[in-house]
Amino acid sequence: MPCSSLKPSSPPSLGLLMLQTTFPRIRGDVGHEGTFDFPVRFKVVKDTFSSRVVYQADPTLIDSFIHAAKELEDEGAGLIGTSCGFLVLFQEALARAVQVPVFSSSLLQVPMLQAVLGAKGLVGILTACADSLGLDHLRAAGIDSSRVAVAGLEQQPEFSRIFLGGAGDLDVERCRQEVVCAARNLAQNSRVRAIVLECTNLPPYSDDIRRATGLPVFDVCSMLNTAYTSLYSSP
Repeated sequence: MPCSSLKPSSPPSLGLLMLQTTFPRIRGDVGHEGTFDFPVRFKVVKDTFSSRVVYQADPTLIDSFIHAAKELEDEGAGLIGTSCGFLVLFQEALARAVQVPVFSSSLLQVPMLQAVLGAKGLVGILTACADSLGLDHLRAAGIDSSRVAVAGLEQQPEFSRIFLGGAGDLDVERCRQEVVCAARNLAQNSRVRAIVLECTNLPPYSDDIRRATGLPVFDVCSMLNTAYTSLYSSP
């Protein structure tokens, strides 16, 4: 068959499993339609409120996420991500349930960074809620818990009001200042050599954190961009 007669197929999409939330998502957030340069398909998983995922780690939600992941795969998703890093608890079950790669959390990048940095360096994890990010989450991502430093944003008023409390009127600049302040405090530990942002609402501030700390910053969007471009040609 002549090459000229071959018709290019539609590029695969990134399928995103979304929590049922009401807060605004700005460009750079994993849930904003303009964040990625390739096709994205969003699927809200019913009754998956932030409180059930972050605070309760509710195991009964797994069937709903598996069902939604299978739907995304059937609809043409070539890889699957999520809108909450705490869903790393479901990484193994989701990956087993579908035939496409699953990237449940930016925390999956931490073991790679631990290998790169060596035993003397720590990976800093900036999370929505440090009190809720437990050893089970770290183990699910394959993380050596002795080689991380964790800082949470649950005490930051604007961040917690919006992303943990569900308010709908985000003050972007105030949130930016809170996130950068928390990252600076995390970076004061001289052993922290890189920062991973657990929360999928934090990527809009990744460059601000890099400039403020001088450290490399890894987030869910950088992970999904790398994964997509590694798996598929650019559209």
